[in-house]
Amino acid sequence: MKSQDNFSMENNSFITISNINKYQRLVLSLIFALFITSVSTNQLHATTIVIIVTSDYVLLGVDSKMGIEDGITGELKFQEIVKIFEVGKYYFSASGVIGKMSNLNVLPYIIGNQIKDGDNFNSAIAMANTKLKESLLIQAEDIRKGMPDYYNSVYLKHNPVFTYVIIGLEEGIPFAYMCRFSLTDSKTYQLETVEKVFPLPSSKKTDAKAFYIGSHSAIDEYVKDPTVFSKHPDQVIKDLLMTEVKANPDKTGLPLNIVKIYKNGKIEWIKRSEKCPIKI
Repeated sequence: MKSQDNFSMENNSFITISNINKYQRLVLSLIFALFITSVSTNQLHATTIVIIVTSDYVLLGVDSKMGIEDGITGELKFQEIVKIFEVGKYYFSASGVIGKMSNLNVLPYIIGNQIKDGDNFNSAIAMANTKLKESLLIQAEDIRKGMPDYYNSVYLKHNPVFTYVIIGLEEGIPFAYMCRFSLTDSKTYQLETVEKVFPLPSSKKTDAKAFYIGSHSAIDEYVKDPTVFSKHPDQVIKDLLMTEVKANPDKTGLPLNIVKIYKNGKIEWIKRSEKCPIKI
């Protein structure tokens, strides 16, 4: 196993796996079947997302638990929810503080509308991120005004406030795209945007890259043992997710959903719950 590398960013870790077996048109939506008051905040920070990119395919795996915190009482409740979304051969998931129900559908549709009307993935994503940033700034101000205690005690501590990941193919090459938004100034609402693209790290087909976002404290400890990467990536991604679920059952939970996109365009589900994915 090669040495591990970690991103210098909160809630995002990155590792390199070696010696494993050989292995744009996008619309995004987060439609959650929730009936909550306007003072509640939806959190996907409990979410654990793991991605493995190889030369032959890319894997996306996510748990199925989301937290809803009442802005008045502070009570946090969790419920099962589908977190993988599909349009065509692209898949998406996210982690962060989503905000009030009134804003819940805004974030993904900003991205989706840009890509739906554009032919170039990169330019569409760039425009989507600009508009998404504007929406997140409005959300921050809404939460600060409507739930000041929550804003100071919880929201400002959940940086990045929103992260999303997309997996797919680019000219037959499996890739993963990630964008995170972090609040850098709570008074002037400055948002820092960091983008990462994860193709295969080298020309060797026995290499792969893996990264994980959201809740991953248990995974951080688990990957200190290099033997965990001696298995097939399909098993590795299940093991990483289950490690976090078992360690933090109140925040992350079953069922797991894991999708694989091969370089020839074939889609395979390693783990799939009845309602997954949400197709747009």
